[in-house]
Amino acid sequence: MITDIWSNEYFENLTPEQLQQFNALVLKDIKNETSQEESSILLSNINLWIFQLRIIRKDVEFQLASQKAKDKIKNIQLTDDNKSEIDQHFLESNKWRMGAIRFLTAIEHRMLYVKLILTETNQQVISQIES
Repeated sequence: MITDIWSNEYFENLTPEQLQQFNALVLKDIKNETSQEESSILLSNINLWIFQLRIIRKDVEFQLASQKAKDKIKNIQLTDDNKSEIDQHFLESNKWRMGAIRFLTAIEHRMLYVKLILTETNQQVISQIES
């Protein structure tokens, strides 16, 4: 059984280890590997969930930009004499980039889902206030 330690604490009071554990749960969710119980934990910590998704998205975007710069440096370092090495690097780099973009897309889909939940929740609260 998973203990939901995040719902009982304000974000500022969470330790780096607790944030890291929640981040691992969010990563698992992005990969569609969460159990029903883990999904419930994410739903009960929706603000932390969207926050972690944004951090992960920024990290992947940074990795993509960083890899692009590394590729440019590698291409400058390799000469035409190393044609097969250039081709191999190009192939590996593009395979990695495709995977990173697929992962970034999965993050964006999950963020849209969480934003939809937040919007619906806010609309329910407004309806209750107006009643």
